[in-house]
Amino acid sequence: MQPRTAVSSILLFLLISLVSALSSCGGVDTSVTSVYPRVIIAYESAETEPDIFLSLYGEVHGNALRLESMTITHKDSGMFWSTDRLEVISGSDGHTTYAGYPTFRPYEKTFPTGMYTVSWYEKNGRHFTIDFSLGSQAPELPQEADTVRNVMVEDAERRVLYAGQSTRDFFSNRTIRSKYPTAALYRKYVLKSNTRVMYVYPPVYVRNDSDND
Repeated sequence: MQPRTAVSSILLFLLISLVSALSSCGGVDTSVTSVYPRVIIAYESAETEPDIFLSLYGEVHGNALRLESMTITHKDSGMFWSTDRLEVISGSDGHTTYAGYPTFRPYEKTFPTGMYTVSWYEKNGRHFTIDFSLGSQAPELPQEADTVRNVMVEDAERRVLYAGQSTRDFFSNRTIRSKYPTAALYRKYVLKSNTRVMYVYPPVYVRNDSDND
């Protein structure tokens, strides 16, 4: 089995509260009612450029399997991103369904700020359109790592073992290993809800010993 990449582990974290078994909705009319965009800025080290991508999913009422493709357009510049490789997932409540794509890449270093339109297309040509906005995506990390309390703990295959807030004494080999024996690393992150940007800090590897550094 190939190890998961940093990107796949971050996407798993973003979708972990949504995913469950997918079920078809038969002949029910389809519509897309809400959109959930998130720009991810992920660092593998302090010396390298971050990986930047847009994850975007829409909440679908009806049969999401009727949707064939989607297009995102930046209104001011006319830049657009399209895919016919939609991912359809079902919510953990067993009722809500989402359709979208996890890794749209910017043409330049970041995505342009401002208003966007996203459209989902059915095979019969009918489409559903929603507007959304993206704020500034300065690639610099927004604050010192020591002040960040949100953390993702991952095992050696980059599977997310925990994601959420933590206390200062959480960040030690002894504490992490006691809670998550298979932990291999952790990554701090900051969510900027006003700009819809998620900053992911470089991984910190957890040693097998009980040193409390």
